Amino acid sequence: MPTRVAIVGEGDVNRGALAARAALEARGHSVVLNDTTGADVVLAASDAALLRLAADPPPPPTRLAFPPDAVARVLDKPTLAEHAARIGIPTPRTLPDDYTGRAVVKARSHSTAERQEAIVTDDPQAARKQIRNAFLQEAIDGPLTALTVVTAPDGTRLGHVFQRAVHVWPQPAGVSCRAVTEPADPALTDNVHRLLAELGWWGVAQAQFLDGRLIDLNPRLYGSLALAIAAGVDVPNLLVADAPTPVGEGRPGVRYQWLEGDLRYGGLRNAPKTLAYARGAVAAVPHARAALDVAKRAIRKVAR
Repeated sequence: MPTRVAIVGEGDVNRGALAARAALEARGHSVVLNDTTGADVVLAASDAALLRLAADPPPPPTRLAFPPDAVARVLDKPTLAEHAARIGIPTPRTLPDDYTGRAVVKARSHSTAERQEAIVTDDPQAARKQIRNAFLQEAIDGPLTALTVVTAPDGTRLGHVFQRAVHVWPQPAGVSCRAVTEPADPALTDNVHRLLAELGWWGVAQAQFLDGRLIDLNPRLYGSLALAIAAGVDVPNLLVADAPTPVGEGRPGVRYQWLEGDLRYGGLRNAPKTLAYARGAVAAVPHARAALDVAKRAIRKVAR
């Protein structure tokens, strides 16, 4: 049955929100941004939205597509690392506060992050001044991968999809601007579900890994969500359904591109190849609109 869905986040600049809105409206749902009034279901497209909704949830019969009492635990990075270590999921090593070598400086919790959440640096003590309540982890080099899982409130596994980043922007600690789906390791999938169960989390969660080590968990609509949807794991529609049917694993070989980030990654010299990659790649923002937005910003920059 079609429902009224509210997506709370950064509105029309949030790629996860845009992908979710398109998928929901394709199934006949009514979607509004940042207004929970009269909504049947509420989805969060940012960490700030998760925290606001957990602290002040909308009154019944509106329901949240996540457990509000688990938000603080899931967004706290040291807590995440402790639970992962107990399960046997590798994580980057936590470094002493006075460490002076190359490191990643992170906010201990997304709730304290503001705009800056992680800095890879050779001068971590200086970087600590840019992030409130920061802690240090070893810097990891290697491929960025992610496993997205969707779980029902009773623990039923509704679907999962694994992706590998081809390009990441900004460098060196950015997000996927090109990615492709691959078969998931069953043991990894089991471990991520165990981790979420320990944290008391259900709904959507994207576990991110560098060189096989867990670096972050996105318990919300995330930037490359369009890839999971195109691969057959329609995350937003699974979240809003009253009785969702499990869909299993997403199809391998599906390609994704965040065109603006990919153009910045490759630069003008590689723009033709970047635009060629767009053919057949899914995106939250239509490629023509994204290319136009990039061109407009470039013109404004030159005009200054």
